Amino acid sequence: MHRRRWPKLFYPLGFIAFILIASTGRGLPSAVFGFAVLVVFWTFAFITTRPSRTRPSPSPAVEQFQSNLASDPSPNPAPQNAIESLINQAKGGDPEAQLQLAGLYDNGSEVPQDHALAFTWCQKAADQGLAQAQYWLGKKYLKGVGTAPDKKRAIQYLQKAAGQGLRQAKDDLLRISL
Repeated sequence: MHRRRWPKLFYPLGFIAFILIASTGRGLPSAVFGFAVLVVFWTFAFITTRPSRTRPSPSPAVEQFQSNLASDPSPNPAPQNAIESLINQAKGGDPEAQLQLAGLYDNGSEVPQDHALAFTWCQKAADQGLAQAQYWLGKKYLKGVGTAPDKKRAIQYLQKAAGQGLRQAKDDLLRISL
């Protein structure tokens, strides 16, 4: 999109014309005429510097990609393979994968939403010492998501996460104690 820059000069020129016309004449008619000149200058500057509303035509590569996308109705199997891989890593004891899987079950993204299962995976990651998992497990105990609310356990897990330097956990502990 090409915008002409030189008409922007009409903004200050219009103002200067207004000042000159209004100051050289006497009374209201010269001020009104000066204001009219100002409006004309500024309108011209606005119209000529406004970007065009037409969209540029897509490149041939974009058109080819869009036509291939529209003609290929087969679903992408990659997300399902990624979920299966994540589940296998979580079952193998990887705390990061366990926490990520807990988040997927919590949000219901790419897997059915199941707060109890999310709680279970989060607890497995927290029991391995992952600070972020300990923090989220403390929040789950505090709010009763996927489990019954338990303020004592919530504080324990938040303290573990805070002990590892997690600032969020320290802030939540301060809010709980107030």
